[in-house]
Amino acid sequence: MSVTRAWTNATLLNNWVQYDLTDTPSSWPAPSFRKDDLGMVHLRGLAKLGTTTSPTAIFNLPAGFRPNRSHIGLALCDTGVAQFDIVNGNVRIIAGTNGWFSFNGISFLAEA
Repeated sequence: MSVTRAWTNATLLNNWVQYDLTDTPSSWPAPSFRKDDLGMVHLRGLAKLGTTTSPTAIFNLPAGFRPNRSHIGLALCDTGVAQFDIVNGNVRIIAGTNGWFSFNGISFLAEA
């Protein structure tokens, strides 16, 4: 059985900020990450208003929470689908908008 470890809030970069409660009546978690006992890293939360020039880092994952190699994926944003990658721990926006950017549902195997 997998044991869930605590969420760690990400330090946002390049003018990205947490999508806050004044934007919606629902409660959205801060952009954050955790690693389970199987070595899977999970991201969650929403960010907004940051620089979208490709590739711009939204936040950086510390050693032990990074993928073994560059990771490319899709995420949701306010206009539909966004593209991101993770290179050297930097979670970067490649394509998308900054009304909001969701990290919910992003998971990958951590470096060994």
